[in-house]
Order: sequence, then structure tokens, then C-alpha cells
Amino acid sequence: MPGGGSDDAAHTTNHQKQNQNQSSTPDKDVAARVFFENMYKLLVDDCYVLRKTTGCHELAEFIYGVHRNPKAAAELYEANCLTRHNAKSCFRSGVLAFDGEGVARDSVRALARFRRACELGSAEGCNNAAMMFQRGVGCPADLDVAERLFLKACDQLLYTNACYNLSSFYLLGGVVPPAPPKLKPGETPPATRPPLPPANKELQNLPKALEYSLRGCEYGHPYACINASRMYLTGDGIPKDEVKGTYYRRQAEELLQIYVPSSPFAR
Repeated sequence: MPGGGSDDAAHTTNHQKQNQNQSSTPDKDVAARVFFENMYKLLVDDCYVLRKTTGCHELAEFIYGVHRNPKAAAELYEANCLTRHNAKSCFRSGVLAFDGEGVARDSVRALARFRRACELGSAEGCNNAAMMFQRGVGCPADLDVAERLFLKACDQLLYTNACYNLSSFYLLGGVVPPAPPKLKPGETPPATRPPLPPANKELQNLPKALEYSLRGCEYGHPYACINASRMYLTGDGIPKDEVKGTYYRRQAEELLQIYVPSSPFAR
């Protein structure tokens, strides 16, 4: 019957589509595995045959992120830092030592790697070393060194986080500010910050605090905008200006819709 033939053809077509869908996933898995195997071989060649420092760093990143082997990655980051003087590898070696991932937790070693990364031009390395000197982690606290490192990261290397950290550093005279709020995935923090601790009045520099709050805000850091807003709304060291205070609070609100800083410490 004509109708029966159409049903059979439709059934056959659907069955073929199901078979194609079932076979597509294994094909994709094989293709992905081949891709990663080839990528690994290329990176090994770049690092150990061509002796490219960038190749060695990318190989360490591959081992860490794809192979999920932080111990092997830490060894390669460390070697690439000490023997090939790669800034990114020095920074990553510092992060793993600080977190105790793949190596024993060691804040002294972490600080040494962050300082070396900073010397080699890593803004993140300068920022993290500054934070450790500010807090006395891995070293005696030294606010002069912390300030110099923050300045290098912000002024020379244009690192947004460091500009925000500098704004808080000058606002509080080196006193450590409250940690940013811990958020659930997708949660946006309010455009306000917890009350600040008492500032060290001897080291407080409110004109500099405003300067780096405005710069950090210009670079897109919402908490720097909040610092600027707070200073204008309270008249903290500057003439009170509710218009500017409201403007920078709205800037913070807009930025928080697209960017929520996770931590002033880089990783």
C-alpha cells in the first residue's frame, strides 16, 4: 500500500539519524584526543627540542590544565623560571607554592618567585609580592617595599588590580582592607563595601587615594569606583560632592554587571 511505503521510509530515515547521532559522540571524542595528543607533542618539541621559553611555559600550562598534573607542572614552571627566566612561569610557580598545589606550601618561596616575576615584567607578580609585603606573609611587613611594588604594577605595567590596591593602600595608610565578599556563582555584590578599619593616619595619603581610585575606576575596577564614590560622598580628605559620589557609585554598579573581581591577589 502507498501509505505503508511512506511509513517504512520515514522509519528508516529516523533509524539512520539515530545511528548517526550515536556514532558522532565517539568520533568527536577521538578527534579531541588526537588534537590534544598532537598539541602535546608540539609543545614538547617547542620546549625540549627548540628550547623556546614560551613553549615550555605553554607546556606547563597544558600539563596543569589538560593533564591535571600540578606536580609535574610545578616542576616545569620552576625550571622555566630559574633557567629560562620566563616571567609567566615565575608567577605560576609562585602561585602553586603559595597555594601548596603540586608542591609543599611555602610562602617564602612564593614571594621569591613573585619578586622574580616582577623583575621580569609580570604585573601580577609585582601585585602579589606587594600584598605579601603589606601583610608580612613570607617576610617581615614592609610598607615601603609594598608601595613601590604596587606603583610598578599600576604605573608602569597598567595592572588594574594594583591600581585598586593602591587606592586602598593610601586610603588606609597601609592597613589591610576587608576582603571582597564571597559570592555564589552568578551573584552580583552590592555597590557598597563593608566599613573600613581605622586608617594609619601617619601614612594615610588621601589625595593619592583619590588619584588611584579614579585611575582604577577608569581602568574598569568596580571597587576602585566604590572607593572614589565613598570619598566624594563623605568628603574624606576632599570637598564633599554628592554628584560625583553618585556618578562613581553608578559606575561601580554598571561595572559589577559585567565584571566581579574575585580577589585582589592574582592567580
